[in-house]
Amino acid sequence: MVSVQTVNAKCRLDGFALSDCSAEEWDSEVVLVYSDGSKILNNTISGSSSHGISVLNSEDHLISGNHIHGNFKAEIHLAGANYCQIAADDINQNAYGIFIETSYQNWISDCGVWGNGADGIVIESSMGNELAGNAVHNNSENGLLITESSNNIIIAN
Repeated sequence: MVSVQTVNAKCRLDGFALSDCSAEEWDSEVVLVYSDGSKILNNTISGSSSHGISVLNSEDHLISGNHIHGNFKAEIHLAGANYCQIAADDINQNAYGIFIETSYQNWISDCGVWGNGADGIVIESSMGNELAGNAVHNNSENGLLITESSNNIIIAN
């Protein structure tokens, strides 16, 4: 088991078990991405005191085939992240499933987002994102919450 991965260069993170990243003095993501063009594929990501995967101020990422569960905040958090694809991930039992803020032109498809303690998917202050074919159910609050956002496309969820 690996505790935390910080990605500052284009890379492929594939087939790992990443868990138990927590620190009393700060929030700790399991995977923290700052660079463009990374691929996060087929991993099991759990046990963070913050987000499972956090993508910040970058673009063109693929996050796919991951099982992400049991994180204190969001499973997948995009902030200032654009042109990213989130596909076929199993996202459950976190505070939030997917939290997108100040981001645009991202595609979320074929994900299972369920059993989260708050909202399944949140889009905040973002535009041009597309959600298609996701199974969003049994979240404690909203399945999908969109605030201060425009031109987002929601299809067959």
